Amino acid sequence: MVFSTDGFVCRVIDTGGSEKYIRLITPARGRLQVLVKGGKSPKSGRTACSQLFIWGNYEIGEEGGRYWLKTGSVNNVFSTLPEDLATFSLASYLCEVAEELTDEGEAAGGLLRLLLNCMYGLDQRLYPLAQVKAVFELRAAVLSGYCPELCACRVCGRDCTDTDETVYADVTDGALLCAHCLSDAQRIPTAQVLDEVREASVLCPLTPHALAAARFVREAPLSRVLSFRLEREADLASFAAFAESYLLHHLGRGFQTLQFYKEVKRHGKDR
Repeated sequence: MVFSTDGFVCRVIDTGGSEKYIRLITPARGRLQVLVKGGKSPKSGRTACSQLFIWGNYEIGEEGGRYWLKTGSVNNVFSTLPEDLATFSLASYLCEVAEELTDEGEAAGGLLRLLLNCMYGLDQRLYPLAQVKAVFELRAAVLSGYCPELCACRVCGRDCTDTDETVYADVTDGALLCAHCLSDAQRIPTAQVLDEVREASVLCPLTPHALAAARFVREAPLSRVLSFRLEREADLASFAAFAESYLLHHLGRGFQTLQFYKEVKRHGKDR
């Protein structure tokens, strides 16, 4: 059987010989691992379309649950991603998350569009790295069924979208807690706290602008999900901390590429 599909190369696996494997995120078939015969040779017609961060069209053979690349063409090259270590490491992290959230045979059109939009933003240097990272993390969580409630306090029902106070997002159940209820909860005996506000949960502070950004990312069309600005560094930091904590908590795991990205940022090896 032979089929054609668009796909994004999120990983290249070296086999040690003349062959290699690529992992594609495709809209209708999800994640595929595809053998590329002779994929390391500059003379091979399969080399250009089987590089990391390539968005292309692929003609793939399938037999017994195994896939191999017959031919391919390049739709778009995100050529500047490797030029900056922080940008490259962040792009690698987004790819690793996309792999985690997709399976073979399951449609992944929404996540793929999100990934491509974020890759374009990184490639063109359109937004701060922290913003692209947080947008991808939060919207990827939403697309995977982990949609947070970002409107009202879960205790008193107060509208948290119409306040100039910092509120608190519980990453465990994706609910909000207003500052008043948090203050009251801290005066309640521990046994009641666990029942009423789940003290053991991780609470992330969200400034008013950070909360507005999170609500926008949750609801915006994928074509516009990056189209906002957080002018204050504190607002971006608040939004970014919540998005990362929320995604990692619900996935129940960390990522080596994320740790590498943080090391790069910590040592100032970015633009």
